Amino acid sequence: MLQKLRWFVILTGLCVVLVVAFQNQDEVPLKLLFFRGQYPLTLLLLATAAVSFVVGCLVTAVRLRHRQKRAEAKAKAKQATAKADSTSKTKSPAETPSTQNASSKSTSTSPLRRSKKADNDPGNEATVLDQPHSNPDG
Repeated sequence: MLQKLRWFVILTGLCVVLVVAFQNQDEVPLKLLFFRGQYPLTLLLLATAAVSFVVGCLVTAVRLRHRQKRAEAKAKAKQATAKADSTSKTKSPAETPSTQNASSKSTSTSPLRRSKKADNDPGNEATVLDQPHSNPDG
């Protein structure tokens, strides 16, 4: 459905640009850097629309690439965390009980709070809980 809407908007915009461009065929003076002269307004309007389209495509491509890299980094970090969790669960029984008690005390006695990711992501319906950061003041 969105794909059809996108094509409709693109084709409608293209038709509007073409109609406006071809109804304005007067020659106008142009002074741009080293270009000087009389050019048909049709040519200038079409050239401006083409340059705008190319710039829009480039900006979109850069944003998509940035979004994809961020998603890949996030997936890699999640995978590393899962791997670290699985290796910590399969520790050898030689681990001392005092180490186990100290780690369980620190997680069980501190209150839980919502993470910033859950607060900032409006599409996230699940509540994500994590440990509060230690306060250096006390």
